[in-house]
Amino acid sequence: MEPANDAIHKLSDVARIRQSLRASVAKLMDAAEHLAQQIAALDAAERQVRALALRETSRVLDGHPDPDERGRLGTLQGETNANFRQMRAAYAELSSRIDALLGQHQELYDATFTPDTTDRS
Repeated sequence: MEPANDAIHKLSDVARIRQSLRASVAKLMDAAEHLAQQIAALDAAERQVRALALRETSRVLDGHPDPDERGRLGTLQGETNANFRQMRAAYAELSSRIDALLGQHQELYDATFTPDTTDRS
């Protein structure tokens, strides 16, 4: 009877592994979706910041074209651009890591659950 019990335990282990992989993939896909939403929010924020910056720059320069103020606004715009680039790079890195993890999960799933089609005769 022990071989039957061993088979039942192995099937139970396989079922737990499969369930764990599916849960992990679901969480990774949720994280990828959340990241996509964050990137969309970042794009919207960047458009708003740029529009506000253009309006403020026009207002300040129309009022008094002070070279110091112009330089300050240019520096501020440069810092803002750098911050947006840094956020985009961080999001790209996170997205890349999520994609890599999904690929690893797929490889593990395939290696564990895809039937071996090689001829063993």
